[in-house]
Amino acid sequence: MIPKALACTLVFVTLMTTAAALAKALPARTQHSSAQTYTAVETAALGASADRRAEAQQRRWDRRLNRISGSICKGC
Repeated sequence: MIPKALACTLVFVTLMTTAAALAKALPARTQHSSAQTYTAVETAALGASADRRAEAQQRRWDRRLNRISGSICKGC
């Protein structure tokens, strides 16, 4: 039978080794993009870019739905 002190030491060493391995495996925290400030021109450009991407995605979705169902609109 293992003495209590030895068992506790083994548990402690195992936990410390596991914690060190997890700390190495996890990526370092990065600064959030919300900390960056943008000018009005940059904000407008980012918004326009997001709008173009959203509209292009919606067109792709509409084309796919049209191919699958034959039509997007089924009547009102």
